[in-house]
Amino acid sequence: MTAPPIQLAAIPQPAFLHGPDGGIVEANDRAEALAGRPLAGRTAATMVGIFDIRGPDGTPLMAADLPSAQALAGVEAVDVPLVVTAADGRAVHVLASASPIREGERVVGALAVWQDVSRLVRDQAEAATVAEEIGMQGEELRQQGDELVRTCNELERQQRLLDGVLGALPHQVSVWDRDDRLVWANARFAAERGLPCEALIGRTWREVWGDAPMAGRLAEEGSRAMAADAPFPLDFDVAGPEGQSWRACPFVPIFGDSRLVITEDVTERRRVEGALRESEAKYRRLVDEDISGDFISAADGRILDCNPAFARMFGFASVDEARSSNMVETYISRGEREALLDRLQRERRVEHDERFRRRRDGMTLHVVENIIGDFDDTGTLVGTRGYVSDDTQRYRVEEALREREQTLEGIFRAAPVGIGMVSHHGIAQANDQLCRMTGYAREELVGQDARLLSLDDGAYMDVEREMHARIMADGTGAVETQWRTKDGTVLDILLSSSPIDLARPHENIILNALDITKLRETERTAASFMDDLQRSNEELQRFAYVASHDLQEPLRSIISFTQLLERRYRGKLDSDADEFIAFIIDGGNRMQRLIEDLLQLSRVETKARALAPTEAAEVVADALRLMETPIREAGATVEVGDLPTVMADAAQLVQVFTNLVGNALKYRRPSVPPVVRISAERSGEFWRFAVEDNGIGIEAEYFDRIFVIFQRLHTREEYAGTGIGLAVARKIVERHGGRIGVESTPGEGSTFHFTLPAA
Repeated sequence: MTAPPIQLAAIPQPAFLHGPDGGIVEANDRAEALAGRPLAGRTAATMVGIFDIRGPDGTPLMAADLPSAQALAGVEAVDVPLVVTAADGRAVHVLASASPIREGERVVGALAVWQDVSRLVRDQAEAATVAEEIGMQGEELRQQGDELVRTCNELERQQRLLDGVLGALPHQVSVWDRDDRLVWANARFAAERGLPCEALIGRTWREVWGDAPMAGRLAEEGSRAMAADAPFPLDFDVAGPEGQSWRACPFVPIFGDSRLVITEDVTERRRVEGALRESEAKYRRLVDEDISGDFISAADGRILDCNPAFARMFGFASVDEARSSNMVETYISRGEREALLDRLQRERRVEHDERFRRRRDGMTLHVVENIIGDFDDTGTLVGTRGYVSDDTQRYRVEEALREREQTLEGIFRAAPVGIGMVSHHGIAQANDQLCRMTGYAREELVGQDARLLSLDDGAYMDVEREMHARIMADGTGAVETQWRTKDGTVLDILLSSSPIDLARPHENIILNALDITKLRETERTAASFMDDLQRSNEELQRFAYVASHDLQEPLRSIISFTQLLERRYRGKLDSDADEFIAFIIDGGNRMQRLIEDLLQLSRVETKARALAPTEAAEVVADALRLMETPIREAGATVEVGDLPTVMADAAQLVQVFTNLVGNALKYRRPSVPPVVRISAERSGEFWRFAVEDNGIGIEAEYFDRIFVIFQRLHTREEYAGTGIGLAVARKIVERHGGRIGVESTPGEGSTFHFTLPAA
């Protein structure tokens, strides 16, 4: 605040200079002598306590009631009667006046002066005493003329004194007797009534005021004031042409039965006070409802005021609990608070300052602070005010984003595939692997046209068109192309790309380049090897078919001639000859069955037909018709459930069921009638078939072995066969794209299951 041009020391009455908050910035020697102590730096509330300031009727006043408060509101206060207590205990009557101090349109302080009128009040009291004595001793005064003249002269002197003192007051002043008649009025009172004083003297309340309700209330309140024999305040309303207004009308008993009435129009003051209350209430609502933590604190950290959001933010149970605490305890370290005060001392305010603060429960917050320093006339920081926003959530999100960005940056640099970014055909970024792959340093790639790596412009444009089409269709695209490295080497590249923003597919496209040169070389080698293997397999199949077919002719001759020998010479030779002939026939038959099975195994590929929708129920029916005789001889029961339509070679599928049912009949338990169950269930895109029996079962260690060609678990004497049937079944199932397996419990039976594609 700019110092006023008036020097307080030059004012002969107690004088005070108030700051914008009502506190005393400076007081002159007479004011401090009256208080008995220094007053600079005292608040308005402290000043009221020091002087025990009261109204003329003895009513205690608040800081907001002082003339200085009116002046700070922009309204000049003149000769407001007050009663103050001096340091020595004396009651001092003063007339207080206060004027606002402005800087442009803004009120920055107030100057208040107290005029001591204690002697005037005492004189008024003495006059009242004299009047009372005159009233009590009227008869004696009439007998003593000289004394009456002296007394009248004294009364005249008192009247002149009354006219001089009360006539100079800026308010309407009047004196009334106990019959409610006007005995004296100053010029302001008469002017308000529109008549000269002489025309008003002797009139009653109602005659003077002309308003029956108001006059009646004034008479009633005046009587109460007289009965109380003490100053009696009264506020009342007046209905005027411009609406309602307020009047302040304190009654002061004087001269025995008379009473002094000081009438003041306080309409403007009431309006200002109402506006101030409304503004304060509005401000308080805004502060209380603000989601930011608003606060006011002393320089030592004491929290003078705060809103509920501040209390909640720092874990206080209520605003009152926060006000009883210190701001220092919310900082992580005391040094932070001291550094903040030093900064405020230099910069006056701190805006958008980020730091960590601590709640009462020990939890750490990340906050954004906006703080303003309050300073006295010497420039010393005396307090702080501002607001704090809880920024913890945003800070954590940004911290997570930073960590993620660092992680992605690490992945980008260390990725085993080449990663780059292209924008408008220009290389914007490249990771280490892309540099190693192409032989270029990063600074040699970044900023270059992406055509640098292509074999030619035509190849680049072909890749770009195909990539763009796939991105537009699927959001990402992958094509194979070729790149030329810095040293001229041509690489096979699997190039995948995806734009950061699909709406702008030519900007910021992320490329992933995988060097598949060795893979393509391996594939070409493998393709060549597979061609050779295919030719070899075809030759082996033809050889197996021819060999098995050609071997059967001489074998049939051997078996036929041996059987002829057996029929012609049985019993004519010795027993050894008969046994040898039987061995030859048995061996020939077994060899013939083995050749037939080998021929059947070779035909799985050579005689295969394309897979087609096939009714599995019809296939099983054909297989059971072929197995009708063995089933009948074994006394077996075959149960068939609902079977689906599958993609299969019907002839080969008949062979699978024939082999599995035949296997169940062969490995049955003695004296137990065989039971075979055939069923199917859906498994994704396949049907899972099961052929279950109640035979001898299989040990788990042999589950894989039984599907290998020529593998047998029993001797030929126990169970006949070549050991090829299950191998043929597995080859047929695998040719159909399925798998075959077995589950078994020894002594209880087995379940062979295999899968075929659904139709």
